[in-house]
Amino acid sequence: MLDEGAFQLVISRVARIRQGETRGNRFMTPYLEGLVRVLARITFVLADEPDAVAFCQEHNLASVFTELLQVAGLDNVQMVSAESSLPGLCVSIFQCFRKKPVTTGLCRVHRGTCSLKETFCLLEGQALEKLVANLDHTNEKVVEASLAAMSTLLEDELDIENGVSVLCEAEAIRPILDVLIEKRTETLMRRAVWVVERLLRTDDIAYEVSGDPNVSTALVDAFQHGDYRTRQIAEHALKHVDKIPNFSGIFPNLGQ
Repeated sequence: MLDEGAFQLVISRVARIRQGETRGNRFMTPYLEGLVRVLARITFVLADEPDAVAFCQEHNLASVFTELLQVAGLDNVQMVSAESSLPGLCVSIFQCFRKKPVTTGLCRVHRGTCSLKETFCLLEGQALEKLVANLDHTNEKVVEASLAAMSTLLEDELDIENGVSVLCEAEAIRPILDVLIEKRTETLMRRAVWVVERLLRTDDIAYEVSGDPNVSTALVDAFQHGDYRTRQIAEHALKHVDKIPNFSGIFPNLGQ
């Protein structure tokens, strides 16, 4: 599709719709959703296709998906932009930056020279702020996708401490905790437990959260009723805030 110019055609159609050049068709919403889904496919092959990376950079694809994150009334467009696209762009391009020593002037999380256009970094172009804004979306799928995208900043290969710092600066901590407390879906609960455990590795956050009974209750619930992996992670999260139940200690260490 890349060689045949299909993606170039798709992105031009998306741009025309966003600029208001195409209006009045009752099929416009599903049409735009379909275009965005097709465009997202290119992010799945970035690690193996230099031409795909070049295309994303040339057309500033990360900026396109960032703008689509807050398209009012188009939940599926927001979901695809958050879930399939931004994480795919960010994770794929940063493989070459991982486990390098920190150098002055480089991205705090990815340890590379970052930009939204060239390296698709979530910290650029207000992408992170828009993801945070989607955490209270009424559509659970949009929330799941946004939280999944944000979690890429806390992966083991990255600088988790700085990842937590940028989430704090983006005022993401409380919305993430609220997602955990609300437990709207099983998927959201699992994802939120994973993110919260990593947040609680920071002493200041653990201290603040230890005084919130709602967070502790949500973690205990995940510890009691989640799947095996989620229960392991919830146990470690509870240990961070000294709220581990008396019946704990049944899981092996996670190698922290």
